[in-house]
Amino acid sequence: KPEKTLHSKLRSFTLMNTKLRATIDHAEKSGNGSLSSSAILALVDTVYYKGQWDQDLDKENTEEGDSWLNKDVSKSMQMMEQSKTLHFTFLKDVQAKIPEIPYKASMILLIQA
Repeated sequence: KPEKTLHSKLRSFTLMNTKLRATIDHAEKSGNGSLSSSAILALVDTVYYKGQWDQDLDKENTEEGDSWLNKDVSKSMQMMEQSKTLHFTFLKDVQAKIPEIPYKASMILLIQA
């Protein structure tokens, strides 16, 4: 059973990485050709985060939007967004930027610089 669970988690992780890559590829084609590390952080957060934000999103502001399944196929779904200015610090010893992200669990994401 643990082996089956690990296989499921790896398959799920691969699927999420594929969706993230497709989203980044689509965003780069739609924009100026490249995304900043901040934009990629937002995309990673969108794809992977399943916890709770420190401030709840306003359900009244839900809008229809496209979720890219791969570089050519999208699916329309309900989406919400939140814009904030984040504080960053840079740790030279591990070559990482650390943003302060307002989650209820007070988690911190590390991003390789």
